[in-house]
Amino acid sequence: MGVLRAAIALVVGLLAAGCATPSNPANLTGPEGTDEAAPEFPKTLEWGFKDCKAIVAVARVPASSIVPHLPAGFRPVAMSELLGAPSVADEANFGAEMFECRSGRGLNGEVVDASYASYYAFVEPPAKLRNASAFFHFIKWDVLIDDPGLRAALRESGVPAHDGTAQVIKFERRGDATLFQGHATMGSGGTIFFDGAVGAPYADATTFHEFTPTGAGLAQWWGKFVGISGRAGAGTLKVPAGSFAAKILGTSNEVPVAMYAATVSSLFGQLTLPGRAPLDPEPSHRHSP
Repeated sequence: MGVLRAAIALVVGLLAAGCATPSNPANLTGPEGTDEAAPEFPKTLEWGFKDCKAIVAVARVPASSIVPHLPAGFRPVAMSELLGAPSVADEANFGAEMFECRSGRGLNGEVVDASYASYYAFVEPPAKLRNASAFFHFIKWDVLIDDPGLRAALRESGVPAHDGTAQVIKFERRGDATLFQGHATMGSGGTIFFDGAVGAPYADATTFHEFTPTGAGLAQWWGKFVGISGRAGAGTLKVPAGSFAAKILGTSNEVPVAMYAATVSSLFGQLTLPGRAPLDPEPSHRHSP
């Protein structure tokens, strides 16, 4: 029970983290007082979603499985350390999340029936990137972006953004618990399945800050959740072979995880792309698992 309570507390703490929103780059002014066009990079884009069902999972993993995938200067944080306990040697975390939303922000405006998913971990960044008002810092790797324009802009800058879908197939209140199931497909990495039951109530508005390593530097994401209402508990992940998650968790039908299932009124924010580092185009992977 102690391990389960610690995992539940971690998920609640993770979603309650706060951070300040970085300022956007200023426009440049020419030497003779004429306005110059802002440089193409860094490029700041808006992103966000409305009316979502979300499932978030976090697994306890060896730090040695995460370190090879971190940018220089980033340190994996042990779950025990996040909870205020002494750090445990060679302990870290790895997470997966999925959102099915009524609408989302695309490159050129709002799109309906939006999907989002990602693989992530929380870390301690180097001092120059640390945000003093952020309770947690995150590294985010593969991400599902179903808007073609936004996905192309991200891939042009080296962010591993994939086509695909996220679908909640069960979100059922039963007494004091919520039973849920869902799946997300991210490109050629296959479909990851979420399954669990949550009971501890949690509701709040939260902000967050994430980094994605690219060939041009670090892409940075920040935003705010509004109208979160959900519950924390436990569940399992079914991890597909060929996915980024399989590199960390292995392939299994039942990876034990702490889980959080919620409804979200809106998520609004921005992301900054550091430069051009194009990834090869990938085919569409919109299929049922």
